[in-house]
Amino acid sequence: MRILVVDDEVEPRLKLHELLAGSGHSVVEADSGLGALDVLKREPIDLVITDVVMPDLDGIGLVRRMKSDHAGVKSIVLSASDYSQDEVFLKMARLMGASAAFRKSISAEKLLQVVEAFARR
Repeated sequence: MRILVVDDEVEPRLKLHELLAGSGHSVVEADSGLGALDVLKREPIDLVITDVVMPDLDGIGLVRRMKSDHAGVKSIVLSASDYSQDEVFLKMARLMGASAAFRKSISAEKLLQVVEAFARR
């Protein structure tokens, strides 16, 4: 799969890149929601994994835009907000069209299982 990882923070973005590339996926990165939309216009992408909280276009807004402009691309939203807001963000992401939504504390194994399930569809 060709996966776009979107996070304004470098460390989590690099960790996801390494995890996914190590599992045989082709990975590209964007450091913002608007940057992700640029990548989606230029390159074929199968799956977007995005953070929720980003400065220019948050992950929920990105998913909403993808639903109309890139409907065939699956998305996973990851949230690292304080616990009380996590469930709200994750529910909103699913309502906006995210294929899946999890806390960033999801294990690498579980995330890879979800990614592989999308790859088989």
